[in-house]
Amino acid sequence: MLLTQICLILVTGDFNFNLLNPRTSGKINSLCTQFSFFQTIEQPTHFTEHSSSIIDIILVSSKDNLILSGVGDPFLDQDIRYHCPIYGIFKFTKPKCKTFKRHIWNYEQGNYDLLRNKAMLVDWNSLQDDDVDIYSENIKSTILSIAKECIPNRHITIRPAEPPWITTEIKRDIRKRKRAYRKAKVSGLEADWQKFRKMRNKAVNTIRKGKKAFYDNLALKLKSESLSSKDWWSTLKKIISPQSKSSVPPLEHNNSIYTDDYDKANIINNYFQRQTLLDCQNAVLPDIQLDAIESQLSQIVLSPYEVEKVLETLPLGKASGPNGLSNRILRELSSELSSPMCSFFNQSLHTGCVPTTYKEANVTPVPKKGDLSIVSNYVPIPCSTLKIKYLNGSNSSTYTIIYTAITQFLHSSLALCQVIQQ
Repeated sequence: MLLTQICLILVTGDFNFNLLNPRTSGKINSLCTQFSFFQTIEQPTHFTEHSSSIIDIILVSSKDNLILSGVGDPFLDQDIRYHCPIYGIFKFTKPKCKTFKRHIWNYEQGNYDLLRNKAMLVDWNSLQDDDVDIYSENIKSTILSIAKECIPNRHITIRPAEPPWITTEIKRDIRKRKRAYRKAKVSGLEADWQKFRKMRNKAVNTIRKGKKAFYDNLALKLKSESLSSKDWWSTLKKIISPQSKSSVPPLEHNNSIYTDDYDKANIINNYFQRQTLLDCQNAVLPDIQLDAIESQLSQIVLSPYEVEKVLETLPLGKASGPNGLSNRILRELSSELSSPMCSFFNQSLHTGCVPTTYKEANVTPVPKKGDLSIVSNYVPIPCSTLKIKYLNGSNSSTYTIIYTAITQFLHSSLALCQVIQQ
């Protein structure tokens, strides 16, 4: 059964019920009556020495979208017993996977000594601004600017429909093969056909080598002792399920089917946003009895040492989030960025303002259970800006800044309270 954006239900196959026989055709007719189907094949599809029958059929929920259907000639050279193929032409288009751009970094070949030297020459105080949005953007753009000069990086086009082992060399050989074929087809010269066959063989060999190299690298990665359990299972999935797709299927919303990626993203974003809205109109604050101690955590003042220690412990291999700053860059510049980032964090805490970009996140909808065409069967997994994650303690790192300041205050207050009670 195929559900498309034009609300067409299609059922086809070898049913083994002969529609030319009144005794067995009743079952198919009953099925069509129950589910409002139309049977479109009217010619025999199976032949024997003494009989013919219609056992291969096409059932559709609407004939409006069916252009043509019928029975074709048999594929196999069988004169006595044979099946004929059936076909149907419908009015609908297959959704295409759109390409998108991605900025990638080759951190293994980065010149980090040069990166640290450039960071030391930056006048970080000149980047300060009363507006935390401008201040945050100044720091981010400066870090990315010097990082691009020291770490190889480039923009690539991601084509989701392509297999993972496709490389630039394979694409180049495939293009050469296609050009050689077109030229040989037009000219008809034997020399051009010989050149085409040579390019075809080269492209086949390149593809084979590319596939082998891809899976060999995955096998070596699985043998690595430093690989985390999460990365190990992710790598194994690429081997055992190479054709699996992680895209969201067509979504049903307000009695309509949406297949465009832009429409699906808006539907999911709006649903996730509605889950964060709280009804505070009838909320009642609890009656908290004040203790004898009136200690207050009036402000949190960070030190460059605290910021540097957090930057040094940033885990590698995490996605960078919307701002494009990776943990690898922040970790390599932990000493050089400790003072400017400490100044920025203190200003944000003092003013009570969080940069707008820090509230943004790349959200991945992860299916829970049930029908994946229903938006409520997804949960959001956000990838937010890395700097704010380690400032507010929303990551699993033990040495997060605000978490440490609050826990130290609570422990000191609890200890003082116990002393007074004694």
